[in-house]
Amino acid sequence: MTHFYAMQLHPFCQQKEIVKYCKANNIVVQAYCPLICGRMDDPIIQEVATKVRSDHVVNLDILLTVHWAKVRP
Repeated sequence: MTHFYAMQLHPFCQQKEIVKYCKANNIVVQAYCPLICGRMDDPIIQEVATKVRSDHVVNLDILLTVHWAKVRP
């Protein structure tokens, strides 16, 4: 049986200890609110989005936070 734990998880709320516990106990973490509660105007998010922005990607800031949630340690 697979167990899931849903929690707020995004670059500004990383919950590292809980994620570590879940991984150690084979609990799948489901990110609640991975788009950082509307904080897309944060200077760090905007700086990274500006550095890698292309004409083909419209909302790169949103894609960056989703990517972070996917590849977080």
